[in-house]
Amino acid sequence: MPAAARIIPIPTSDKAFGVDARRVAAEMPSGVPEEDAIHWYRLAFRRIHPTAVVRAEESRPDMVGGSPIWYVMRHDHPFWLTTSILVPLPPQEAWQLYVDRAPEWLSTLHPRPRSAAPEVVERDYDLEFAFLDKDYDAILRFLAAESGWCLTAEIEGSGWSTWWTATFLPERHGSLMLAKGGYEVPHEVISSVANRLWIESRMTHAIDVANEAFRQLCVKAASTREPVGAVL
Repeated sequence: MPAAARIIPIPTSDKAFGVDARRVAAEMPSGVPEEDAIHWYRLAFRRIHPTAVVRAEESRPDMVGGSPIWYVMRHDHPFWLTTSILVPLPPQEAWQLYVDRAPEWLSTLHPRPRSAAPEVVERDYDLEFAFLDKDYDAILRFLAAESGWCLTAEIEGSGWSTWWTATFLPERHGSLMLAKGGYEVPHEVISSVANRLWIESRMTHAIDVANEAFRQLCVKAASTREPVGAVL
């Protein structure tokens, strides 16, 4: 496989789909130019999964020769999300806080760690939340992590499926956290609420709450840092 890409199927619970995604990648001819690899992969994969969507993660500007990451989904998501916030920490510190303190900025979902794994991509959390007076259970997984640059996460379970990539970009007074992804809601929710805009507004509100909680963590962390140029 020319690009030596890492294949990440979404949702990760769809094991058969994941097997197909990796098998097709392994079958890529060695003569395919690296710049054409993802186009070859999309065409080949859609022969067995016609509605599949393949998206490449944006490369880190200062990284040369790294392996790309391709996210492979069975179909396009009915809801897409793009959100951003400014935080008063440099990208490396903001990224580390985002990863290590996820249970705090996601506190409304009551995260419970499944294990104390040292590797970021091995950390999973059980979640529980209510929507329209019904309780749901889900799992938070970290799918890909590049220190100081981006984190891809997935929340999946009880008919819910949400994934996003949070990228941390340097700004004059800190970082811009830009999150892009998509989500699906259970059929029972869609059938009980005819207004899709209302569903989107509820999801957007939940995202805004999590973003603000993360921003507040960054503000608190920044307030405890020693000013640059301070005399010891």
